[in-house]
Amino acid sequence: MAYPPPRRLFAAGLLGIAATCFAPGALADPSYPNKPITVVVPAAPGGNLDTSTRAMMREVSVLLGQPIIIENKPGASLLVGTRFVAKARPDGYTLLAMSNTFTVAPSVVLNPGYDPIKDFDPITIINSSPLVIVVRPQSLLTSLSSLVAHASSKPDEVTYGSAGRGSTSHLFPLMFFREAGAPKAVHVPYKGNAPAIVDVMGGHLTMVMDAVISTSEHLRGGRLQALGVAAKARSPVLPNVPTFAEQGYPNFVAEAFSGLVAPAGTPRDIRVKLHAAITKAITPAMVERLRASGQDVRASASPEEFGEFIKGEVTRFAKAVKDAEITPE
Repeated sequence: MAYPPPRRLFAAGLLGIAATCFAPGALADPSYPNKPITVVVPAAPGGNLDTSTRAMMREVSVLLGQPIIIENKPGASLLVGTRFVAKARPDGYTLLAMSNTFTVAPSVVLNPGYDPIKDFDPITIINSSPLVIVVRPQSLLTSLSSLVAHASSKPDEVTYGSAGRGSTSHLFPLMFFREAGAPKAVHVPYKGNAPAIVDVMGGHLTMVMDAVISTSEHLRGGRLQALGVAAKARSPVLPNVPTFAEQGYPNFVAEAFSGLVAPAGTPRDIRVKLHAAITKAITPAMVERLRASGQDVRASASPEEFGEFIKGEVTRFAKAVKDAEITPE
């Protein structure tokens, strides 16, 4: 019986090892994680994405038995940190904390430097907070129907502030007015939602559409009035505020969310292990504690489910940008 020369056997062995190591979905090191994990937050410290990520990763670190380092890489509307992780080694040790902007940027930025579907693999959603339309308490607008009627009769008088061009607080109102059949209201961009909310309270803007977590304190203090929550059910924080569905818009749901993704090519078993740790970290006590601030803390049923959610959001915002004739810059 003839045997191939040793050199040929050696070359074949190398090819087999390479195929195993670099094939899509290759099995990861069963000892993962055996060193610290870095989670990149592409925003400045102190914001909602940063604080929610830190709170979750503290619990996950204990469960995995390894330190999790939070590294803030803000800049260029979250693009700096996102691009960094897109180019990172797909070994499960560099991850990205992401938000709505992750799915919006490719439609509004000319060269975002990443593709949310091709350059990343999903792990799980972490939390969300429904959006709410707020006006000042002295406003004559008391419901979505009165807002739509006013925008239809006097569109130039209805102004809404946002965190900037292409932000969710810009696009979601556009999407709502389009669904309601009202003309476009006047968009006023700000450097963040906070100064826009201040101008609503001061009577300089008609409305802002922002997350419950960001507006609940002002609402409870009587400094703002809510017209509707864009969720399937009423918010536990704002139980007296009707949903969009209750006011005739059953299909309109809008939420600010955060989640965790990995560079494309990260083995599925690593992502499943991370997903399982986050799922376990979400205890009933954590859910109740964060629900009081307007957050819905939850994990996706699987990494694949989160991947489908991301694809849906990318498609949704791409359509909104196209319908509004917004040119990427």
